[in-house]
Amino acid sequence: MLLSGSKRSNDENSLDATKRSKPLENITNLPKNAQKTTKKLIPIEKSAKIGQGRITATEKTTNGEEINGIREAIQETSQNVVFAQQNKPPVKRQTRPQRPASPPTVQPQMPTTTTSSLLATDETFEAIYLPFHSAESDERKESDMECERVQQAVYNSSLDQIFEDSRDDVVVFAGVDNLKDILVAMKNRERKHRPDSEYFQFLTSINPAMRAILIDWLVEVVDVIPLKAEMLFMAVYILDRFLSKKDLPKSKLQLLGVVALWIAAKMEDNMIDHNSLIDELLTLTDKAYTLEQAKQLETIVLMVTNFDLLAPSSRWFVKCFTKILDIDADVFFLALYICEVSLLDNKCIKYLPSEVAAASISLALFMNNKDPWMLSLSQVSGVSFQSSEFLGCVASLVYFLNGVNDDGRLMAIKTRYSADRYHKVANVPIPTSPPFI
Repeated sequence: MLLSGSKRSNDENSLDATKRSKPLENITNLPKNAQKTTKKLIPIEKSAKIGQGRITATEKTTNGEEINGIREAIQETSQNVVFAQQNKPPVKRQTRPQRPASPPTVQPQMPTTTTSSLLATDETFEAIYLPFHSAESDERKESDMECERVQQAVYNSSLDQIFEDSRDDVVVFAGVDNLKDILVAMKNRERKHRPDSEYFQFLTSINPAMRAILIDWLVEVVDVIPLKAEMLFMAVYILDRFLSKKDLPKSKLQLLGVVALWIAAKMEDNMIDHNSLIDELLTLTDKAYTLEQAKQLETIVLMVTNFDLLAPSSRWFVKCFTKILDIDADVFFLALYICEVSLLDNKCIKYLPSEVAAASISLALFMNNKDPWMLSLSQVSGVSFQSSEFLGCVASLVYFLNGVNDDGRLMAIKTRYSADRYHKVANVPIPTSPPFI
């Protein structure tokens, strides 16, 4: 039994050996993937060489030891890869090319033509305006500039605080505690940047009669739009300041009045739509000028006057003096009428606004059969009744009031103050001669 069994086992072993010895004849018929897999098979001994030969074929004892060896080889291989990456030289990044620097901007050189030659003729006036440099700005000291800033703040706040003016110029007095301090500041301010009273002898085509006609037209404009009466005084001041330094053709005189009133409106009332105002003012000139011309002349005016147009008017001083002295409404409105008529007279340019205001109040007191030599008026205004300036101003006012009534042409101011709301003060008889001479 045992022998037969051993024979069978030997036969089976021989058969298996025969099969194993036969070559794989059909290996070429395998799929391509199988062929690639067969070629890529690597023995464990060779794969262990990757980990620098830690595991060899003789060290293979069990499957667990082989697995541990493979793990150590993989860990050491990953460490070598990390070390190689750390020691790899840094890659230089390509930087963007810098933009070429833009060439420096060159300011255009202004022509050497002056504003006086620009305004000399109608043809050259259409050119672009040129800046005007005043030597006064270079000579002003820091202390003067600080004083002007304080006075400007006082002036801007005083007009609305002292009196509340309505559109029809009916005044409602309002109390102000520091009114006398404001008055002192304004009297110091009025002496700066006074217009030249003799500028007509330097003008080529404008005379005092043309100036009076222009101001009379501005009075009508202020009533039609309507605007505050303080703007009229400011516009006349701007007009005289400009003509004191620059000549202007007579065909542009009305445009100068429009621009002066436009600037005054910007300074006196911020609630007005200034764009629509200039359109309305140009419409009242029958479209004789364009908006571009008005803007050009506005720039020239501001540069010629060095942007310094802040000054109290004679009307402001009349309101201030009558408030302090507690003068009645008839004298107040008559004094306003007299000082507004003084705008038409070029001879009154040489007098300070406070002197014109004091002369107007004194003359109004005389015309209302009251004492014109009011001592408190002289003390408040700082004007002496015996001074040549006061007496000369009163004489100019009397002569011009009579001349306006006799002429009958410059009647816009008289028509306004003949209304009931002004107590018809324009109808009060005017003395034929100065009462104080």
